[in-house]
Amino acid sequence: MVVSHRGQVLYLSSCPREGEDHLQSSPTLFEGTMKLKPFMIVKIGGMDIEVYKLPGDSEFFGDFSYINTRIRIDQDLKKGALVDTLIHEINHAAYAIGQLKKDDDEERVVSVFASIWTQIYRDNPHLLKFIQKELR
Repeated sequence: MVVSHRGQVLYLSSCPREGEDHLQSSPTLFEGTMKLKPFMIVKIGGMDIEVYKLPGDSEFFGDFSYINTRIRIDQDLKKGALVDTLIHEINHAAYAIGQLKKDDDEERVVSVFASIWTQIYRDNPHLLKFIQKELR
């Protein structure tokens, strides 16, 4: 399936290599096929992260891109799996936005996550409603 967003075409790679994005982009293929709108925007730190549901595969559940300020989630996920994946990707965003490093000590990591999640809860009541609805 091919979808276009902001002039780029996103398509699934059937056999991604280790470390590659499962959703690849091409600036020329089927330019302007259709516009894709995020199903949610989540404010994290000073950024508005667009969240998209896209076709995935058995290997792809979601990903986060700091440069593109977006989260992509497999459109087939439902209920707990959807919430788990969304929170997982929000945590990747929190890690990047909080400028955490691999060798940061536990107290720094916990402090950054506590501050960012406090801000996420405060500024995204729609996210909390979405999570509650999906987990019923």
